[in-house]
Amino acid sequence: MDTLLGITGTQNSGSNSGFRYENTIHCDIDGTKHFDIDCGSLYSCTIRAYDGEQLRIRIASNTIANLAQHIKTSIDDGRKRIDVAIKRGAGISETLAKEDVSVFLWMPQRYLATMECAAKATEMSVRAISCEELELDIRTQTLRLEDAHGHVEINCNLDMEIDCATLDGRIDINQLSATSHMTVPKNVPVALQTRGIHTRTIAGTGVHNDENAPNIIELNGMNSELIVDVR
Repeated sequence: MDTLLGITGTQNSGSNSGFRYENTIHCDIDGTKHFDIDCGSLYSCTIRAYDGEQLRIRIASNTIANLAQHIKTSIDDGRKRIDVAIKRGAGISETLAKEDVSVFLWMPQRYLATMECAAKATEMSVRAISCEELELDIRTQTLRLEDAHGHVEINCNLDMEIDCATLDGRIDINQLSATSHMTVPKNVPVALQTRGIHTRTIAGTGVHNDENAPNIIELNGMNSELIVDVR
């Protein structure tokens, strides 16, 4: 089952995961914590929760062999929080990391209180997770939210395409001098809110904008615009 889910700890060529090389770190978690994870520069980052007791960090590539040697993961596990940093070695350029390094974060749902994740990624996705507060400090052009429950805060000063396959909670988008586009499910009421200076939110045709809706999308920052359309 782990192999089918892409969370095996093997590193090999020709694996069933779709990548030639991979390395997975397993960290046992002993209680509810705040997770603070810095992924650095990479091509893609995927966050999802599962019913287990370990934090699993899978690093994958099609061109970089010996990933455990070239990309180091440091873990500082405290009583109430855990800090994780994924760092490339001197032999891996930032350009190569952005072209061909993917990170998959499997979070133990039962121990997940709040979470921060920083990443410079071409693609990023958050799937099947419930979190009181999930803060994404990112530089990405593409973000997908699917089956994410709770409060998601997005800090990004790039123009983004945000695909919300589902909505359940609050999404705050903090941007400076950026124009982003978000798609939301059809026939799901949303409360569109705007804060900051010279910011504006535009609801497209078919968007059910209801100020009393439980699902809230708020744009904050300066000189930014968010266009919301239905999927």
